Amino acid sequence: MAADFEEIAEIEEFFDLIISGCSPMTAALSLNWTPLKLRRYKERPEFIAMLRDAEEGFLDNVETAVKQQALRGARWATEMVLYNRRPETWRPPAHKIAVEHTNVATLEVVHTAAGALREVIQDAGAIKALQQRAIEASASDHD
Repeated sequence: MAADFEEIAEIEEFFDLIISGCSPMTAALSLNWTPLKLRRYKERPEFIAMLRDAEEGFLDNVETAVKQQALRGARWATEMVLYNRRPETWRPPAHKIAVEHTNVATLEVVHTAAGALREVIQDAGAIKALQQRAIEASASDHD
C-alpha cells in the first residue's frame, strides 16, 4: 500500500514537472525513471490523458505569463496577445523586404565560360556541316 502512495506521489511530481515546462523524458530522468519505465507508463491511456492535460497546463501558464507581460506594458507581449486573440482587428504589419544582389565574376571565370561557349558553337557548326553532307548524300542517292 505504501508503494502505491509512493508511486502516486512520483507520478504527481512527474506531471508537476511537465506543467513547469519539462519534456516528458527530462521529467522522467529527473525522477530517476528509466526510459523503459516512462514508455510503460505511456502505454496506459489514463497516463497519456493526464500527460496531455499537463502539457496544456504548461501552455496555460505560458499564456498567463504573456498576458501579464502585456498588462505591464511589454510591447512584444501586447502585440502577441492582440495578433493572436483578435486577428480580425489587429494584424501584424506586412514586412516588405527588398533584396539586392550583385554578381561578381573574375576575368578567369569569364574567359573559361567564353572558351566553353566557343567550343559549343564550333561543335554545333561541325554538326551542322555533317547534317548538310548527309542531306546532300541522301539527295544524290535519290537521283
